Order: sequence, then structure tokens, then C-alpha cells
Amino acid sequence: MITPLKNKLTHRQDDPLYEVGGEKIFSRYLAMKKAQEMCVTPDPKEVWAHAKFLVFDNHIGPEPEKSLRQLYIDRAKQIRNNNEYVRIWASGGTDSTHIIHAFKEAGVKPDEVTTYIQYPGSVDISQNIEVNTGSREILRQAKEWWPDVKFTSYDILPEHYYTYAHEQIEHWTEFTELEPYACHWQMLYEIYPELLEHDRSVQVANVWGGPGLVIGKDQNGWFYRHNDRSYNEQLNAPYQLFFFCDSDSKDLTLKILYTMKKAAKDSADIPFECHDLSWNDVEMLHYWTTGPDYFRSKARKGVPMEGGLLGCTTKGQLRFHNAISTLQGQKTFVALLVRLNEIQKKNPHWFNNDHFLNDWIGMQSPKCYFEKHK
Repeated sequence: MITPLKNKLTHRQDDPLYEVGGEKIFSRYLAMKKAQEMCVTPDPKEVWAHAKFLVFDNHIGPEPEKSLRQLYIDRAKQIRNNNEYVRIWASGGTDSTHIIHAFKEAGVKPDEVTTYIQYPGSVDISQNIEVNTGSREILRQAKEWWPDVKFTSYDILPEHYYTYAHEQIEHWTEFTELEPYACHWQMLYEIYPELLEHDRSVQVANVWGGPGLVIGKDQNGWFYRHNDRSYNEQLNAPYQLFFFCDSDSKDLTLKILYTMKKAAKDSADIPFECHDLSWNDVEMLHYWTTGPDYFRSKARKGVPMEGGLLGCTTKGQLRFHNAISTLQGQKTFVALLVRLNEIQKKNPHWFNNDHFLNDWIGMQSPKCYFEKHK
């Protein structure tokens, strides 16, 4: 039984969102649909004049004197002190592994550590590279550090994906990025009602690592902004809180930005804007890591590629291969292809190179100048 969540569940007033015609929307597809309805000319570019992507942080100021690691500790304490119930979502990746370490170094603990595994085609753990290489070790350590903390795990099974594809296909494509087998914890709330029941009774912070940042420089100074493609799987996720860059993470976000600036300064004699400077480079940003050298390698993510239906990373490609490994998974994939093709035929200009296999055309938040020229 899957119960779709249509409305954003939040305790906040400053979640990232789209604004179209004065309406707040937490779905890329629904935002584009409404913006398209507002168009009065045949020009396909008009749609972009009606939709805005807004992120309500505005972190401006000098570089904080504290070290990155001290600011990670401060951030963990802040999250713990400001929230009644703290849940860390542990994928096994570098971000969530680092966050668990930050809580430990801060001498505070979450109420719950949750992991999740996607099985779009078959129940085969080998398809989840982060679970196999990362989460087992950090979860083993965390259980030793925090014996009284609740540890939970959820599975998104082939039958769940099949149900979405054949009974909730419009809803699925409204609230997912175009790498559909990536986890969207909104799905977990729709599949497991006990999550929803619990979180409606207490003030919860679902701690998530991202999002990525875009950094640049122009005639006015150094700026940062957000690309919505970092958020597409998370915009409607219930009760989310971003560890590294959120509306209340000023000092940590500024320190990250100035660290990124130093890494980019050699190529910054002319105006530029960089989308793939690795803001979560584990060495550059002094991450705590656990387990194999895989997590300490700058090259572990490979060469940045376009996203889209077939996935842009090793873990995305593994999930895709899992999805087509069984007849049920293949039927799910075909149903998804049919739906996305319908959207593309009507509005090809929403996608890179006019095709959904190449992902949405990204939208960016307005520039925020963290350091202006004097």
C-alpha cells in the first residue's frame, strides 16, 4: 500500500522551493507545468521567465576564524540543541559518514540513524556500492558509540517501484529527479506509514548532507548559488535539514565557500562560474571518514557527467542494471519510459538537448555575494 504525499511536510518557513505566479511549489515537474500554462507566446524560452528557484540562505561575510572541523562540531551541536528528534540518514557515502563522525566528535548523539537500500529490479545487495563499501563499517562503529540510539533500515523493493510505475506514475514523475532509482525519502514515508505517524507527533530534523554549491566570480565579487538539480530528489522530502548549507548554517557554509574560493583562485583572474568544483572533496574540506581508501580518493566520483534516466555515477549505473535484471523491473522501466516520453513530446524544451535521457535543464537560485569587491 502506497499513500502519496502531495503536500510538503515541514516545521520550517524557509525550505527551498519553486515560485511560479506567487505560488510555492515543491516539485520541478509541477513548477514547469504551471509556468508553461502561464506562457502567452509560442517562444519555448518564455517558460523560464515564469519559474524561479529560491533557496532562503543568504550567507555573507568574512571567512570565519574557526577551523572547518570545529565548525562541523558546532553544527552538530546546533542541530542537536534546536531539534526535539534528530534522525541522520546514512547512505554509506562520504557526506553522511562525515556527519555521524561530527556528532560523535561533538559529544552529542542523534535519536536515530537510518539507512535505506533501493532494489528496483531484484533484491541484490551488490548493486548498492555505498552500502557495501561504507555504511556497514560506520554503522558498526556508531552502534558501539551510541548503544542507546535507535538504528533502523528500510528497503524500497521491486514491488514498490512496480506499484509506483503502474498505479502512481504521475505522482512518481512529479516528485522525482530523472535518475528515478535514486532514493527520495519521500518514498519511504509513502511506503512505511510508521515513519509518517512518528514524525507528525514530534519536532523532527531529518539530517541530509547536500546540496552541492555553485561558486563564481564576476565584476561585483565572489558569489555562490544553488542548482536545483542538487535538490530534485529532496524538495518534497519531509522535515529535511541540510547539514552543510542551510539557512542557519552561516559560519560553516562561509568556511566551505572560502575554502572553495582558495581552490579556485588560480583560475579566477577572469569572471567564471563553476558547477563541478567538488565542494565535498574529502581532503579539501577535512572530512572524517571511515573504512576503505575509496572514500579518501579525490577521483572516486569519476569525471562529472550529465545526469538523467540512465544515471551519471557508478552507483546510478549499478541501480539501473539492477532495475533491468528481472521482468518485473523491466516492466517498471518501460512504464516510466512511456510516461517520460509523453512529457517530452509535449515539452521537449524542458530537457537538455530536448530529451529526458539528458535530464532537466537546471534552474539556479539568484547569486549571493559572500565577498564583494571593495
